[in-house]
Amino acid sequence: MSGDLFPCRDALIENLRRLRKPDEFTVSIETLDDVVFERDGEGKELIQIKHHINRAANLTDASPDLWKTLRMWCGNFISGVIRQDSVLLLITIAVTQDGSVASYLKK
Repeated sequence: MSGDLFPCRDALIENLRRLRKPDEFTVSIETLDDVVFERDGEGKELIQIKHHINRAANLTDASPDLWKTLRMWCGNFISGVIRQDSVLLLITIAVTQDGSVASYLKK
């Protein structure tokens, strides 16, 4: 249950940061992704949050968390749910290794 609270906490924190800007947006939780910021009815920023309490987080090339996220994003992109100009974010406490698939997703 406590792991389910992290998307809510993250959405609240990011929502408060964005209130300083004049842009209008809508935030939703557990719709297209864990947290979604929409403008004009379209998901502009989709945030996937991976937080584990009972096990160590990892983003190796064999990580189920990583591949589930990529599969979901790709499927939603192909079906037109996610637009080409959408920003996709994966937030985690896991560390990536240089040269791994996840390392290429870093900002």
